[in-house]
Amino acid sequence: IMGAYGVSITTFAGQNFGAGKYDRIKKSVRICLGLAAVTSLFLSFIVLNFGGTILLLFTRDTNVINICIGMMRVISPAYITYICIEILSGTCRGCGDSFFPMLLTCFGVCVLRILWITIAVPLRHEVATVAFSYPLTWTITSILFILYYKRGKWMQKDTLRNALEALDNGAAMAEWEGASESDRRRRQRELDRLRKKRESPPGPRKKLTRPKPQKFKYKT
Repeated sequence: IMGAYGVSITTFAGQNFGAGKYDRIKKSVRICLGLAAVTSLFLSFIVLNFGGTILLLFTRDTNVINICIGMMRVISPAYITYICIEILSGTCRGCGDSFFPMLLTCFGVCVLRILWITIAVPLRHEVATVAFSYPLTWTITSILFILYYKRGKWMQKDTLRNALEALDNGAAMAEWEGASESDRRRRQRELDRLRKKRESPPGPRKKLTRPKPQKFKYKT
């Protein structure tokens, strides 16, 4: 379900980023985080209270059910910490920034989890120790994504085509009235840079030389 929220915010953020409506991107992030939080709390409640009944659909072994319930009690309460990974990374990818979200996800979800299992499991050889790697890595990765999202560099990768359209289109400029002051200042700096780039004379064209065809001699 969290993956569905991530794909939805990626599509919505990409559409509004292309239209230059940055205020709608941030608004959609807040709404999507709220929906994902409510969903995660609801699912955690279902799993914690009815997890044993759900497990009966898959197994009748008492030992297996007890182990699964123990894992649920460790992972389910922290499921809400996972929502920032999907929502914020999907927002960044929709706005054209996919490299740093990939690094954060690989480091937080993969590397840290392997380090935890390598270091902690030999010290405390229990299933709960392995299960605790999920809320631990979710929390750390979510904090990294929140810091990266707050810095706002993921929104600075605007395309030249969209920026020039906003520069030449008066209706697009009028849409700034609903944007925040920081978005308007950033957008204005970007448009000033593109205006100078468009008005600057083009450099000399490079001549392309085609390689001469080689003659092959065949021996008979």
